[in-house]
Amino acid sequence: MEESINQRIVQYLESKGKRQIDLLIAGYASKQTISNIWNEKSKPSCEFFERLINDNKDLNVRWLFTGIGDMLEKTDIATTAMVEYLEKKITEKDIEIKELNQQVGSLRAKLSGD
Repeated sequence: MEESINQRIVQYLESKGKRQIDLLIAGYASKQTISNIWNEKSKPSCEFFERLINDNKDLNVRWLFTGIGDMLEKTDIATTAMVEYLEKKITEKDIEIKELNQQVGSLRAKLSGD
């Protein structure tokens, strides 16, 4: 028998070590709604799916909705390395911008003090 979408949600979340309480704390839905999803008494809302997909970038959406393919998205090493590199550069630029803004503030203070 084919798995339901609810079963795939539970399978994915359990593979990540997540429990019903974790979804409640994160604000996905009410305790009863989460329990109903877990126990296949009701289907998740669009908002639940949107949150689940946005919060879990490695989740293969095609697998989630159809059961086709692997549970996790395949990411190649080059893409992952590039993302990490770019995130590092962004952080460095943010620090540089903050320092430059402080220098601008100091220069403005000196100019207005003259």
